[in-house]
Amino acid sequence: VHLKDASGSEREVPLALLTPADVATAAQAVVMDDEGWGMMRLGRRPLDHKGFAFKMDLGGLYSSTSSLSGSGFGTNIQFGYFPHRTFGLLGTWAFAGGSDANGDSFYRNNLALEAQVFPVSVWRLHLGGFGHGGTQYANDALSGTRQGAAFGGGLILELALTTRLALTARADYTSAHVAPGGGWAGTQMFTAGVAIY
Repeated sequence: VHLKDASGSEREVPLALLTPADVATAAQAVVMDDEGWGMMRLGRRPLDHKGFAFKMDLGGLYSSTSSLSGSGFGTNIQFGYFPHRTFGLLGTWAFAGGSDANGDSFYRNNLALEAQVFPVSVWRLHLGGFGHGGTQYANDALSGTRQGAAFGGGLILELALTTRLALTARADYTSAHVAPGGGWAGTQMFTAGVAIY
């Protein structure tokens, strides 16, 4: 440490030997990073999934089943906890709406519990998968309002911006027991957004 007193004279004191008396007489202190071994600069910590998480993404919904042929917008809002840096559980609200091939409007509203796992990390990229199960509330011109079990999953990619913030992209397929006559109907949703850990 370079200590300069009020008169302008300067002296060097090793940081480990710095005393309160040295500090009391100093008007200015400077630490140089280009002397001797210098100061080691550490890189940014990698994305840390562990702990509470909030995620939100937006995108599009597509369906080409016999019970619904249409497209629209979709969003996922998630809150949960990662007990480990590669695995977490999140409560999910997925909402989608749009218009079918006849121009009639529809919506799909999912409430689910989702498990996410991130086994692959390269540089700032984290690739994982997810699976979810819950209930879907559906409404369309063909069958009106109904409710049924819904299960699905897909892939998720995260690009770390900081230790606690990432951009995300998701590809999701969900099958729900809401088709006319009590059958199963599938939808695909592709979204992008942010994740805060």
